[in-house]
Amino acid sequence: STLFPYTTLFRSAGKNVCAMAIMFLLMPALYREPVALRGRVLRILYILAMLFIVAMTRSRTGWVIAALLIAFSSSLKLLARFKSFDRLVLFILLSCATLTIGGLILLNLDSIFHLIGRDLTFSGRIPIWTAILHSISQRPWTGYGYRTFWRGMNGESANVMISIGWMMSYAHDGFLSVWVEVGAFALILLVICLLKGL
Repeated sequence: STLFPYTTLFRSAGKNVCAMAIMFLLMPALYREPVALRGRVLRILYILAMLFIVAMTRSRTGWVIAALLIAFSSSLKLLARFKSFDRLVLFILLSCATLTIGGLILLNLDSIFHLIGRDLTFSGRIPIWTAILHSISQRPWTGYGYRTFWRGMNGESANVMISIGWMMSYAHDGFLSVWVEVGAFALILLVICLLKGL
């Protein structure tokens, strides 16, 4: 029984990695529109094949990100069709709609998670993140060193595993991974780079 959560999360990580890889393969097709009819047909077939693979992974995270990616891509294309002032008004309206939908999702999060077969602990990740945050609080600025935190039952990673009650080897969150390994300075730089890229 102590091995079950580990195997479940390992399987979950594999399907999530597959879904995220497909998202990277999907993005160019969403933004590049061929002129020729043959290219447009191939593009549509490619997009459908990528979405089929994401659906087959049964990764709920992949499904949500695929939906958000398509919504974002469609919104950008819609905004590009308008003049600058109209674009600004439409952007504000889309932002308000997004905030409203986000608020409704947050208010009904338990029902939505139940609908997609998940719980509010994100398949057991909340206890992991809580334990890792405790470790981070001991070295918030410098971390434990790049690729040196996860050492099984040695060092601080042992405290995380004892706290959650089973063995694991990663944080199940990219930002927490950066923070626990190389500290808040590196996390701040990462966030700045992501925001600049966005």
